[in-house]
Amino acid sequence: MSTRALSKKLGCREEVVRRLLSDMKKLNIVMEQARISSRGRPIKVYKLATPIIVIDLRHA
Repeated sequence: MSTRALSKKLGCREEVVRRLLSDMKKLNIVMEQARISSRGRPIKVYKLATPIIVIDLRHA
């Protein structure tokens, strides 16, 4: 998933997503890969390195 797609899904700016992904890369939670977008441009795509369970306490 790209930073643009993540920012749209999370409802925040791309800069915030990049900072979060940078911290997650340092913790070896996500892996970064280079891909070509549908427009032919190189983009960075992020993939989980390990399975993670997220519990949303807002709906509990």
